[in-house]
Amino acid sequence: MRPRKALFIERRCLHDREIPRRPPRRTDFSFPSRLVEALRSASRAGLALIVISNEEEIGLGRIPSIAFDRYASALQRVLAGRGVHLAKVYHCPFLPNGKVPFRKESVHRLPNIGMMMAAQHEFGVDPTQSWLVGASTVALLAGSRAGCTTARVGKEPVPGPETFFAEADTAAPDLAAAIRAIVGHEIALTR
Repeated sequence: MRPRKALFIERRCLHDREIPRRPPRRTDFSFPSRLVEALRSASRAGLALIVISNEEEIGLGRIPSIAFDRYASALQRVLAGRGVHLAKVYHCPFLPNGKVPFRKESVHRLPNIGMMMAAQHEFGVDPTQSWLVGASTVALLAGSRAGCTTARVGKEPVPGPETFFAEADTAAPDLAAAIRAIVGHEIALTR
């Protein structure tokens, strides 16, 4: 069986909203139709859609982990209702200065590559044949470290609390434009 390709999407690129403490409502999610169509086209091109993120708010005790679980489920349901299948929403709540039980280093915390390796084991994804779209330097660096081709969303990468440098392979003004370019590239490879 051939390894699958994935489109890893940093959560802040897809949905840059705070995780609500209460159960999320459908109205908490709004996606422009051009983004939804771009996500559908990525699926049609054979890319597994996987969301990744560091979630410091959990690790710092500002929101309970169950709030993120409800959010991730709602995100998947809302997008499924629009014809977009997210294979998985991975997140890392761990950080060295977090509250117990989240105070620790983790291979999943971006810029580490644990989330991409989890997708490799769970879905047969080959990170070296995959893409990572991110707005932050930590996500872009993780993608590079995993062997993904990277695409930056926005004018400049969003710095994290750490000082990292990561240059993306390509850049786009927004997620929909990045996905359209990626899909165009993937289709060109099959011709």
